[in-house]
Amino acid sequence: VVVTGASSGMGAEAAKVFGLKGAKVVLAARRLERLQAVHEEIESTGGQCLSVPTDVTREADVSRLFETVERHFGPVDILVNNAGRGLQAHIVDTDYEPWRSVLDTNLTSVYLCTRAAAKQMVAHGIRGHIVTVASISSFYSGPGYAAYGAAKHGVLGFKRAAKWELRRHGIEVSTIFPARVETEFFGSYEQQPALWQTLPARPVGQYIVAVASGSMLLRIVARSGLLARRLGALLSIR
Repeated sequence: VVVTGASSGMGAEAAKVFGLKGAKVVLAARRLERLQAVHEEIESTGGQCLSVPTDVTREADVSRLFETVERHFGPVDILVNNAGRGLQAHIVDTDYEPWRSVLDTNLTSVYLCTRAAAKQMVAHGIRGHIVTVASISSFYSGPGYAAYGAAKHGVLGFKRAAKWELRRHGIEVSTIFPARVETEFFGSYEQQPALWQTLPARPVGQYIVAVASGSMLLRIVARSGLLARRLGALLSIR
């Protein structure tokens, strides 16, 4: 199992749950110290883990990531595209570099990792599963969220195409659309969401694992727990 954006938040929590379930987990993110902390926690519970510092916006890094995965654990069977970053700024105040960074982190990374994983799965005849963490911003946007909304709308379009293209190879493609989640994602935002409007990261991570494993029962249990905790925040899957 390859999890991007695995150094914190939903990615870290999903990786920990995968580890508890006996999966061989590959952690990919840029922050080595954070990766190491998650790595050690997974190993402390008996899980098998490999950390690969990766900038998922760079093609060479992504190629190296999947080559490393195949060399250590064999070809990938599950990919969780979780890397992302936000930006709260009006269009006239958004410089090109922050705009490009948001699109690269949220959209280009999904293309690069999905392509690399799909190539490996097809080459080895693996009927795998690619799960992408998108956002409710895939369906609507608002003032101050032009870059983020554009990126997440792009993710939705890309994953719909991927679902059709990869199904003939037996590869499942799923996308989940969380609302606000209690992570460092909103740390730089001027307006912080109220607690009742957010989802805790741990059960969202459990939901990601349930989707990736194809377990309808686990999905229902995880989702019911999420809704019970935060009625103001919703998850959906397509």
